Amino acid sequence: MDHGIGYVIFANEEKNLFKGINDDKHIQYFRKYGDLIWETITDSLADYTPFRGLSAEQVKEIQVTRWLFAHGLAFQVSNPTLEIWDEAKIIDMMLNGSKAIYDGFMRRFRSKTYKQSK
Repeated sequence: MDHGIGYVIFANEEKNLFKGINDDKHIQYFRKYGDLIWETITDSLADYTPFRGLSAEQVKEIQVTRWLFAHGLAFQVSNPTLEIWDEAKIIDMMLNGSKAIYDGFMRRFRSKTYKQSK
């Protein structure tokens, strides 16, 4: 969660830099280093208590969804509309959104109709 919060706060505080590293001209670096970054973040979650007992696929589903949420929020705060974002609002949004994502996946994983991909 701290990674996502930091990412969104960075996008809020460094709007032009965030936009620059996510533009068409620089996306090549994401393609080049994206897997390394993803693996590093995933490895840092090895002892994350809420993920204990989950399969690698289940962890990835939660992680990808949280990443999409964080990136969408980061894009929003770097391109503000009428709503003004501050650090407290960003943290609150990330914590609530992340918990909702986690809780939703956990209900799905526990469902009698859930079938894990092979």
